[in-house]
Amino acid sequence: GRREQASVLLQVGNIVREESHHAPDPSSRRVTAANALALYQRAMTLDPELLDALVLHAAMLLVTSDNQPSRMQEAQASARQVLIRIEQFEHEQGAGFRTLWFQAIAYSILGRLDESFAFYGKLKDSPDASTADLAEARYRSQFIAEALGHPRRFFYEAFPPLQLLVFSGHVPDLAG
Repeated sequence: GRREQASVLLQVGNIVREESHHAPDPSSRRVTAANALALYQRAMTLDPELLDALVLHAAMLLVTSDNQPSRMQEAQASARQVLIRIEQFEHEQGAGFRTLWFQAIAYSILGRLDESFAFYGKLKDSPDASTADLAEARYRSQFIAEALGHPRRFFYEAFPPLQLLVFSGHVPDLAG
């Protein structure tokens, strides 16, 4: 069905988006980012209610805008649609990690960085937040920051510090 096709397009778009982040040069980065954007647009056409596609579409409009005013306006209009859709979604199903994260992205695109920081900061307190979810949100925030003209680490302060425990061998003894 249409929903399944949209879901597949979304997944392929995510793969292409990831490729764009690691492209060797700016020209390749722009081309692959534009390809990801096209896949997200096709997913939205098939399933306009797919919130993930709407958010990723808005984010890729920002990433591919190259500070062109018309493209930035399109990204911001899309971000406003995201916020409206999230309000409806939360009314129907309640707030959760995804809606907080998507609001952080939308407010970033709108240039409302204080609100974006606040939503990124709330992610760690969401009951359905996993370490993997937080790591992914933190990772993706780099590219939003970069598209806004900030250093990639711009949003890092909103996230909990990374804590790594590396273990190999025998179980460490307990104190005493």
